Amino acid sequence: MAEPALIALLGGTGAGRSSFVNTIAGEDVARVGHGIYSETLEVNQYECKLMEAQVVRLVDTPGLGALSADNPDPTASSTSFTPTKILRKLTAFVHTEYDRTRTLSGVVYLHDIRKPNVSRLGPRDLKKLKELCGAPEGTAPNLIIVTTFWDLLPDVQAGLSSETLLTRGDGLIKQLLDGGARLARWGHYDPSASPAGPEFQVPHKVIGDLLSRTDSNDGSGLPSSFADLREKLKQQKEGLKTEGYQAAGDAEEAKKKAEEGLRNTEERKENTQKRKRRAESEKEQMEEDVEDAEKRAKAKRKRKQKRAEAKERRERAEQQEREERREREERRAREERQERKERQDRLDRQERQERRERREREERQWQQQQQAEEDRKRAKSAKGTTSTTTFL
Repeated sequence: MAEPALIALLGGTGAGRSSFVNTIAGEDVARVGHGIYSETLEVNQYECKLMEAQVVRLVDTPGLGALSADNPDPTASSTSFTPTKILRKLTAFVHTEYDRTRTLSGVVYLHDIRKPNVSRLGPRDLKKLKELCGAPEGTAPNLIIVTTFWDLLPDVQAGLSSETLLTRGDGLIKQLLDGGARLARWGHYDPSASPAGPEFQVPHKVIGDLLSRTDSNDGSGLPSSFADLREKLKQQKEGLKTEGYQAAGDAEEAKKKAEEGLRNTEERKENTQKRKRRAESEKEQMEEDVEDAEKRAKAKRKRKQKRAEAKERRERAEQQEREERREREERRAREERQERKERQDRLDRQERQERRERREREERQWQQQQQAEEDRKRAKSAKGTTSTTTFL
């Protein structure tokens, strides 16, 4: 049988990825998280059956921008799931579980209709996403955007307004739509209460539409019809070989032993290749970690240099302020001394003036007393003369 289709689920934390998986599986196989802490810390794979009995493998990833509940510090950037880290984990998972030539049949990006848009993917992350989907150069990956939680909105019109902002704003959703992605809507509606319109789809329909694209593949780079034909021819060839072994008699037993030895050799080879792929993936991840560490160290040195420069500027400003304060105090002290001196001079001049005026008053009083004494003497003398004259 052909290898089941491999579909990755991306989206922010709380966007409904785990609920999407549980709806398709028909049971709670994925743990549903709430808040800013992601319940999905690693890449998990779930094998589910669609309504047409077609088997698909859904690869759930950690939420974009989510924090690990083991280290809920929002300032610790090493614990948050950036697009680069999530795509790196997804790439390592696919290469380890399968091989480096295996690609995704498609991607479902889920976004809570009640939340604002998120930042666009960088060129490096967008290129890695296209490589994971096996999209040829110049083409878009097989991707569907599903806006979720429409059932929690007051009405459909509110969702349409939010959807307009998401599709027209300069964010990730517009970037994916411009790249060829399609848009679908999903909410936990009762079948009779679901809004009308082809955009409202249940998860089974979303996956079915994703796989119905003519450029979807089974991970081998061939359309699914060619892959089925190749598998059928392979089965017919194995049947002919089995018949030949039965007709050969003793050659059959020898062939079985040879096949068993070949299988063991192939298993050992496959295990060796798997370990090699894992080592290569770990090496790539280590190199990227080293690169990230160097970037963080560089940013840290830059911040440290900025802090040192800011401290130096602050110290110069404080030194200048101290000097200006000292100059103001010295100037104020000089002015106070000058003011005291001038006040003392005024007091001295006032005191001298008062002493001079007091002396002048005393002199006038003495002169007045002398004048009065002389006037009394003259009056007395004149009185005596008058008495003598009368007597005579």
